This record gives sequence, structure tokens and C-alpha cells, in this order.
Amino acid sequence: MFTYGAGFMVYWMCTLCGIVVFMLCLESVITVTTPKFIGVFLVFFIISNVSVSNSELKLQPSFFLYGYAMPFYNLRRIYLAIMFNVGERLKILKYIGIIWAWIFAVAASFALIIWFEYLKRFKAHKKSLEQNKITLVYSLMSAISFYIYLVHSLVSPSRHSVIAAGLRGFY
Repeated sequence: MFTYGAGFMVYWMCTLCGIVVFMLCLESVITVTTPKFIGVFLVFFIISNVSVSNSELKLQPSFFLYGYAMPFYNLRRIYLAIMFNVGERLKILKYIGIIWAWIFAVAASFALIIWFEYLKRFKAHKKSLEQNKITLVYSLMSAISFYIYLVHSLVSPSRHSVIAAGLRGFY
């Protein structure tokens, strides 16, 4: 079906697409949850993928029909077509199309996840700026009152004004 060079290139391209799917899924989950839940996600994702790719889906219970859309199953079918010349050549396009659909769907959802995280952080930053603005207003008011007191003590020095006595030596 494939020559040695062409078979290797198709195998390499399909493997790369599979790796991209898995890494994008992992990045999305890390962004949503935190790095603490990487293990839980990997166990769930690997078990759900491997459980449908070990044997034919026609022989498994109907619960496992979701496997037609899983990346491991489609990669396995591509590898069988490349290495053992099993199935039609055009079926590879169907399987790689499903893997590309995974890539586009996960990349789009990752972009949405990043956008919502940005909005959440922007709102928190805006709220902290408002809080800092109130604090800044209070500090400006206290600084202005201190300068008014300082100018008042310089203009009308009193005997008990320590600041006025200290600053008179500079003039």
C-alpha cells in the first residue's frame, strides 16, 4: 500500500497529530483545574482511550461505541492500515479527519478557556485597582493634610512646633 518512505512519513504525521491532541487536552485540563489534577485526568483519559482500542468495537458492548470518536482508536486504525495494509487507503483520511477534528475542537475550547480566565483575572485586577484607588485617595488626603500642617507651621511658627523649629534651620 505504501512504500517504505511514504509509509514512514504518514506514520510520523499521524503520530504527531495524535501527540498534539493529547497535549492540547492536557493543557486545557491544567488550565481549568490546576497541575494537582494531572494524574486524575491522565488516568481517566488513558483508560477511556485504551478501553476502546484493544479490540473491535463491534464485539464490545454498546457502551463503548464512543470509541469511534476517540484518538487512540483512530490512531490504531491508521497504524493498521499503514503497517499491515488492512482496510482501504481512503479510510486513513477518515481517521485522520477525526483526529484533526479533535485538534480543532480542543484548540477552540482552549482559546475559550484562556479568554474566560483572562476575563476572571481582569475583573479581579480591576477590583483590586478600585480598592487601591480608595487607599490611594486616603493616602493622598493624609499627605495633603500633612503638607498643609507643615506649611501652616512654617508660616505661623509656634513655640511648641517641633517641625517648624527643625525646618527653620534650613532656611
